[in-house]
Amino acid sequence: MKKYTYDTKKYDFANLVREALKCEVLSEAHSSLPKDVVYNEVFDIYNDNTTWYHKKVYNKFNNGWSEFMNIYRNFIKEEISKHFDSKLVYQAKPTFRIHLPKNVAVGAYENDNDGFHRDSDPDYGHPDDEINIYLPLTDAYGTNTFWVESKKNKKDYSPMEAAYGEYYIWKGTELAHGNKLNDTNKTRISFDFRVIPKSSYNPETYKSSMNTKKKFIIGDYYDEIV
Repeated sequence: MKKYTYDTKKYDFANLVREALKCEVLSEAHSSLPKDVVYNEVFDIYNDNTTWYHKKVYNKFNNGWSEFMNIYRNFIKEEISKHFDSKLVYQAKPTFRIHLPKNVAVGAYENDNDGFHRDSDPDYGHPDDEINIYLPLTDAYGTNTFWVESKKNKKDYSPMEAAYGEYYIWKGTELAHGNKLNDTNKTRISFDFRVIPKSSYNPETYKSSMNTKKKFIIGDYYDEIV
């Protein structure tokens, strides 16, 4: 797990999300909800990706959102690819996260106390070959960010802290991770996505994603850098 920096003027993800949410300060996004939308209950695994915010962002994705997608593809091609010796297969559309105060960004199953998991766990089914990128668009710290163990099975969870303009490359299929109830008064907004070195890509062994039900293959869940 390692943290890197990038040029936010060249890859201005935050401004595009501000426009999509009509929110001037992303860390205050919890104050921009319509008056008839209220989230009093802690999200679970079934509704953590169906919020008002998710609908705004994913509606943009579903309609192409060329401004974002062009920057996203260039970011992978120019920034992420330089850390690998092989061409990359990448998550075609990144996953949007929002971690509201007094809530969680990723919920748990009913039979799970805290939602901590590995992406390769049976309920999630991601290929072992995947490598994760965590890209916060706000300051991510304390209880408003992901927590991850330092080595497999060590369970010494610590926060993945970063500012806008920083990102992590790490192994979510190997390291257990999750989030805590956000006791800060700031919202964390982020994207995360996965890549696979083309040299390791083996679609014959891959399943389908939990939420989108997309097959973990190029042309469905993944695309590739050409």
